[in-house]
Parts: sequence; C-alpha cells; structure tokens
Amino acid sequence: MKGKYIDLWERKGEQILLLTQAWNYDHAVNFGDQLKFADVPSVIIAYEAHLPVDNPVRFELAALNRLMEKGITEHDAKIWSQFYANDASWLYTGNSLVQGRKSLDHFFGAHVKEMPIFEKLDVRNERIDDLGNYVIVYASHIAIIRNVDFSGVFTGKDLAVWRREPNGSLKIFKHIGTYD
Repeated sequence: MKGKYIDLWERKGEQILLLTQAWNYDHAVNFGDQLKFADVPSVIIAYEAHLPVDNPVRFELAALNRLMEKGITEHDAKIWSQFYANDASWLYTGNSLVQGRKSLDHFFGAHVKEMPIFEKLDVRNERIDDLGNYVIVYASHIAIIRNVDFSGVFTGKDLAVWRREPNGSLKIFKHIGTYD
C-alpha cells in the first residue's frame, strides 16, 4: 500500500535505536479495523491529561496549539499554513506528500473548504523532546465535529519535528498525522 512513514532514531552510546515509527496511507482504506491489534492493551492518549506547561518550550507550544485550534476551527488556511516552515513536509492521512511553501498554501486552501464544522478541537502535547534548534512533539487531538451526513468525536495523533527559525520562531519542519 502506498503510504508515508517517519522513523525517528536515537543514539545511545554506540547503539542507534528506533525511537518512534509513524505512518499513514495516501488514500482511504476500507479495512482499517484489520490494522488494529484487539488483544494488545491500548490507551487513547487523547483522553489523557495534557502535558504540564512547566517550562518555556512547553508554554510556547501550548500557546501555538491554541492558535492552531482557532485557525483550524475557523477554516483559516492562511493561519494554518503559517505554522509550517517554507521547506516543510506535511504527511496528512489520506493524501500524498505535501512539501514546500507553495504546495502547503495550496493544500490548506483546498483542505479547509472540505472540512466539517468543529464543535470543539483540543490539540494537546503528550511528549516534548527539546533538542535545541529542533523540538520533537508527540501530540494528540480530540475533534468534535458535525456535518450534514455525520457527526461525532474523533481522536488522532501527530508527530511533528519543529525547527527554530533564524528569527526565533518555532515552525513545523516535518509533520505526520494519524487517526485512531
């Protein structure tokens, strides 16, 4: 199946270990339930408590999450696109790779026109690895939506590599989203 993958590796002494693997598909699949492991205990992390906001990077990212929620729920493609660096890659579920400023602006402009009405969107950080110029963020979200044909509560996860730009701002450099 055609899809997108991000593998993050960690160096521990002489060893290089796989830290995280995230993936999604370029198209909808009708057998998603077969990709779940019913016998393996799991937790929907989006239902857990937010990561405490107890240092400057966590504060900055929590504030960015609030602005992102507002931009997404208001279908504001211009705000949403500004979260991404000019050379960013967005690996959105059900779509092919979106890379670079022109492609990102076009994608978000078209995407917001397809989105449902959000009753509530809660983006939360579950883990933040501050590496200096790069910040790896494991996040989740709860989306309460309504549309003509359906409504409900949906959860998902995000893995984003944020980069500190020369002007000091944090911008998303690599981003992959997955849904539960």
